[in-house]
Amino acid sequence: MMASSSFLPTEEVEVESITVPNWLELPKDITANILQRLDTFEIVTSGCLVCPLWWNICKDPLMWRTIRMTDFR
Repeated sequence: MMASSSFLPTEEVEVESITVPNWLELPKDITANILQRLDTFEIVTSGCLVCPLWWNICKDPLMWRTIRMTDFR
């Protein structure tokens, strides 16, 4: 007696194609605008750690024209 080598159904399953946006393809000024909407603390502690592009944008002096210092506990 020969055992079946495949337990998978023979029907093909359609996989829905999902397009994931590549945030690194955004223009630098739009990415900077997004980062400027973060609190100063968030930019320093997490925004600059996302990727090298965000790190470079966070180092730009134009990002620091206005520093909002609110509630730091």
